Amino acid sequence: MTTRLLNAATGEKRAELATGSISAIAFSPDGRTLATASADRTVRLWDSVTGDERAVFKHQAQVGSIVFSPQGRSIATSADDGTARLWDVATRKERFVLRHRDEVLTLAFSLDGRTLATVSRDGYARLWDVDTGQQRTALRYEGKVFDIAFLPDGRTAVARSINSVWLITLPATEASELAATARARLPVGRAELTEEELDEAPAPAAQPRGRAVP
Repeated sequence: MTTRLLNAATGEKRAELATGSISAIAFSPDGRTLATASADRTVRLWDSVTGDERAVFKHQAQVGSIVFSPQGRSIATSADDGTARLWDVATRKERFVLRHRDEVLTLAFSLDGRTLATVSRDGYARLWDVDTGQQRTALRYEGKVFDIAFLPDGRTAVARSINSVWLITLPATEASELAATARARLPVGRAELTEEELDEAPAPAAQPRGRAVP
């Protein structure tokens, strides 16, 4: 099975990629690289102009999500085996394996690219330090979460389930530097969120904070 790259303006075929059956796809922020996940448990990077294959990343299970960091330096992928993986685009090397207890459903980077959010069927949303691979905080949620995204402050992620919107916020001691950086880059005026302590998540050194918004 192949995937065609088309010129958006003319509709003409730019390249044809031997991708196999695709389970996820994403473009880099600059549009120069296309990432595809296939049934063979691989993620491939392609030159979006020439169609040349640049790299192959391997998972141990079916890949369900791909996301580039906003700066284009990192890629995060998630799989059915409860893992998310961070990859370095420049070196084409795996940096970290981030573990849940069940399938990782969705991923999102903060706007500064320093925090990755993962949501799993195990009932937890987790925030990870992209530089170290360490978990920063976690939130136990109810129901099925469909997607997650960060607010511009860089310390709060919003996860949407069927009946609720869940807010997961980095503890102040962890988030102060990130929040200052985000505010300097993207000035946003908004009220502070009220936080409440949740039960401890089954992960090392986690300080779970968050709340559901009906």
